[in-house]
Amino acid sequence: MTTPAGLTWAWRLWATAVSINLVVWLIVILSSGEFVDFWPIWVAGPWGAVLLVATVFRNLDRPSQP
Repeated sequence: MTTPAGLTWAWRLWATAVSINLVVWLIVILSSGEFVDFWPIWVAGPWGAVLLVATVFRNLDRPSQP
């Protein structure tokens, strides 16, 4: 099961965006001294769900190779 280059690129872009959001969230928590709602989920969740569905359906469309 291989993924096309565009889908691999999209997953890497997602991971980069989520990582940046997590770092910003952690900086906000450490600088304010208070727990802030986990807002990076609004970036990671919907975008990740769409990529997951695209990946699963992409791999289901391909016939099994012997």
